[in-house]
Amino acid sequence: MPTLSAETHTSISDTGGIIAVASYQDINLFNSSSNVPIWNYSLTSLPDTGNAGPVCLTSDGNYFIATAFRNDTSTALFFSKNSPTSLWKIRIPNRIYGVNISRNDSVAIISSYNTFVVVNVFSGSIRYTGSITYGTQAKQGISGDGSYIATVDYHGFLKLYQWTGSTYTLKWQFQEPTGTYYNWHTAVDISNDGTHVISGTLVFLTSSTYTGRIRYFNTNSNVPIWVYNDGGDQITQVQFNEKGNIAVASTWGPLDNTQPDFIVFKTLPETNTPPVIYGLNTPGSMYYCSISRSGTVAVTDGKAVHARNMGYGGFFYNFDIDTSYGPTSVINTGEIVSNYNLYQNYPNPFNPYTVIKFSVPKNSFVSIKVYDMLGREIIDLVNRYYQQGMYSAGFDATNLPSGIYYYKISADNFSEVKKMVLIK
Repeated sequence: MPTLSAETHTSISDTGGIIAVASYQDINLFNSSSNVPIWNYSLTSLPDTGNAGPVCLTSDGNYFIATAFRNDTSTALFFSKNSPTSLWKIRIPNRIYGVNISRNDSVAIISSYNTFVVVNVFSGSIRYTGSITYGTQAKQGISGDGSYIATVDYHGFLKLYQWTGSTYTLKWQFQEPTGTYYNWHTAVDISNDGTHVISGTLVFLTSSTYTGRIRYFNTNSNVPIWVYNDGGDQITQVQFNEKGNIAVASTWGPLDNTQPDFIVFKTLPETNTPPVIYGLNTPGSMYYCSISRSGTVAVTDGKAVHARNMGYGGFFYNFDIDTSYGPTSVINTGEIVSNYNLYQNYPNPFNPYTVIKFSVPKNSFVSIKVYDMLGREIIDLVNRYYQQGMYSAGFDATNLPSGIYYYKISADNFSEVKKMVLIK
């Protein structure tokens, strides 16, 4: 009898109607409206049993890949929700840590510590087998049609592979710069259309201090478009929505909880500044995150205390996201400043994205609002406390008509108004 696992793995269909839960030696399916399973499979029916590992549903929830792991070898099984008999099964060396099915449900990437296989979902035939030389416990990335796959490892390598029609070939690789130790790449996702990659890392500043970085790439180049440096600790998961214009990331965050441990990015249009539209600070650490196909709903969950501290309990958060216009970044440039200032937006005129810089000489509550020519408030772009520094706030006016707009900063006893012009 194998040792029971305390882990639970979940997956949800794109419509949210079917939920898969894998824990201990059982795999269950639920309708979203009931906590009574509609389907069950016990791993004790396998000759070598194993514990339930990662699970991944197809987009409609009618089929799914489930896994049973052991220390020496693991099994991946493919089921229809209408039958408890697996349609295929394959063996993979070592423990399976990740399963990811392409959005068109044709191809899946299944990964263990040192191996990954790309499988044709409905036949179970193996399209490709590769090595992850330096090990990983992360779920690997796959584009919507399986034409790109991405792997990450514990020497900081992110590797992007492209399907040639008969095999996958390495297109490029990027290594997180090393310091005292090898830094780790710990999370990756590829946009549905295969044009962009987002990845997360764990950076060892010293033997006992850490941070995490999130990097955003075009699949044509291993030079990041932007880098988010404020992860605080290990980035645990990253994911795009279907259009690739919104991405979410979860992280353990810093021990002092001064940086977010769940971040939402508006990735398009491209900018060399991390386009943060929301950051959640919690008392704990976030382990998982996911976003709906539309990008309008996101979830994250994790531990109630920091991952590096002893403690119990957990949190689950559900967010609505405005995917139209709004702040696409509020980033501290690290400059030392001595006066309040509001700078002219750049570019100006703009279409539809521009950046507004402002400086804060001391810890202050800052408000920046955008108005139309009639003085009607369009959006409360910035509205929170900031520490001393120079900041950039991105503004995306995709859904606004051409015209003249005004933006006003209010902080302490300082206020200033500037004009910007949107031309479409």
